[in-house]
Amino acid sequence: MLLFSCDQYTVLFVASSHGIDPTPLQQRLLAIASGTEWRSGTHSRGPGGFLFVRGPEVQPGVQFEKGAISDVVPTALYSLNLPVASDLDGSIRAGMFTARYTFDHPAAVIATYETGR
Repeated sequence: MLLFSCDQYTVLFVASSHGIDPTPLQQRLLAIASGTEWRSGTHSRGPGGFLFVRGPEVQPGVQFEKGAISDVVPTALYSLNLPVASDLDGSIRAGMFTARYTFDHPAAVIATYETGR
């Protein structure tokens, strides 16, 4: 969970790179019966991850197409009205913000945030 705050507002980002499925009952019972360690869930067949964003300039209740975990940083920078480095992986998920916000805040781009480059 990430909480970003600037002078005007706060934006909450909750991200997961993967989901989880419960371990099948038969596997859990077998592990318990044999005295071995068992896990209640597994990521191997789990659903994809998610990105939940909440803030005053975020469109409420809207679901968007698939993205990548690498989209979180560029989107967070954009939400704070900070420039996005062109050497970052991922892209800005500007569609999650209100039309007014995207109109008033064109994306700014810099080469990098790394020093010595």
